[in-house]
Amino acid sequence: MYYDKAIELDPNYVEAYMCRGVLKASSGFPKDAMTDFDEVRRIDPLHPHVDEARELAGGMLDAISRLDDSFGVSANLNRPVAQSFHEFAQNLSDDQDRAMEETPSVAYLARGALAYFNGDHSDALSCLDKSIESDPNHGEAHALRCQVKAVLGDYQGAISDSDKAIDLKGDDSDYAEALAQVYSCRAKAKMALGQFEEAHVDCNEAISRKSDDAESYLCRMTLNSLLFQRLLTVAKKLGKESNEAKHAVLLALRRKDEIQADLERAHQLAEQSQDDALLEKIYVVTRELTSQLDAIEMTEADN
Repeated sequence: MYYDKAIELDPNYVEAYMCRGVLKASSGFPKDAMTDFDEVRRIDPLHPHVDEARELAGGMLDAISRLDDSFGVSANLNRPVAQSFHEFAQNLSDDQDRAMEETPSVAYLARGALAYFNGDHSDALSCLDKSIESDPNHGEAHALRCQVKAVLGDYQGAISDSDKAIDLKGDDSDYAEALAQVYSCRAKAKMALGQFEEAHVDCNEAISRKSDDAESYLCRMTLNSLLFQRLLTVAKKLGKESNEAKHAVLLALRRKDEIQADLERAHQLAEQSQDDALLEKIYVVTRELTSQLDAIEMTEADN
């Protein structure tokens, strides 16, 4: 859902909490909605709609608590409250449309995010360009555009946007975890450009900011895999009796423990989140790493 991603990018994005709460309540989950409305009130105690939203969600909770086991009764008692919330949501939407006209950078960011998560990367890039054109210091727009550019293969552009997002949001303690994705994105872009050591630094930073992000561990595993290949190629060219070759093998071996630890952690997190796509990706990487580790062990034995 876009609102989940918007909150992940900016944990203080008050309108994302508001919209998500309305959606949850309208879908029949007033308790979850109340949690989002509480966040709205925490971030912006003077928000013009939060008290009304909480009152309506509370009304839904009260109605549900009085229902008996009859589905017909439930439907009849719940209908007036649900209708009230749908009317509230429409009024809120109208207010937000007017607000979007006054803040085009936010409007284009929202549209760009929606396009990105629907897989329309060209449209996402166009919207984010307009968001940043409207507000060059919109950190969230730079944070998302770096990911779009990385997908499109514009790695240098992805690095530039990552740098800008980190410069704008790096001192924001509430944005610390969200920046983990920016560091991870920059690491992948640098990896694609062959800047392995700098990429490794960014991987470490991403993990330090969000230690439960399996993708960051997978990114560091992939990076170390590339470093293995590079070091083993150097060692092979130099010959096993060369001191430089032995040094290259030792450098590769130093990453062995990190790879195995990252593999275990990424697998654990992917299982916890029941992310089948990520589990499959980890399985593929594991097969590749196994062959590389075997090659390192053989080289170590020869030396």
